[in-house]
Amino acid sequence: FISIFTISLFYVIFYSGKVMGDIQLLFRTVPGLLVCLAIGFLDDRYNFSSRRKLFFEIIFFIPYSYLFFPDFQVLGFAPDVPKMFYSIVLAGYIIFVTNVCNFMDGLDLYLTLSTFAAMLIFLFILNGIPQNNQTVILLLGVCLASFVFFNFPPARLFMGDTGSLPLGYMIAVLPFLGNSDHIIDLGYGFLLI
Repeated sequence: FISIFTISLFYVIFYSGKVMGDIQLLFRTVPGLLVCLAIGFLDDRYNFSSRRKLFFEIIFFIPYSYLFFPDFQVLGFAPDVPKMFYSIVLAGYIIFVTNVCNFMDGLDLYLTLSTFAAMLIFLFILNGIPQNNQTVILLLGVCLASFVFFNFPPARLFMGDTGSLPLGYMIAVLPFLGNSDHIIDLGYGFLLI
């Protein structure tokens, strides 16, 4: 389902008519999705140790969050610190959420329903996001809905790391999809967890 979602994401970004918001959407979603997909595939195929997987996540997400994500505040508190500090905290947040989703994958239907709840919270409580970003969230929901049938207890199919890491990444970046370079509140992200 992640491959269908990624292809659909490219379609939404390039055929929507907008330019600047879509480029930010592209740079905030696709590289992280592809890296999580690659790490997950390598982990499923070669059974990486958790240290090796964490090493690759840290090496990618610190510079990635420095280059493509805005500064943030936590519950209204925005300390006056360098951008590198923000990048390290944001990378830690993204890694935490992706690995929490990876741990929840083995439970029947739990990860899928938790993701549906996070998407509903983000769409209805935290409204005010652009139309293209709502389309991305709805595409993710449609792809997950096709997976629910196979994951209903007793589960016959699990996502594995190849599916759960990119899904966790998308949950982690949902609060950032509707914002450009102004300060956003990271507390919304923890609400989604």
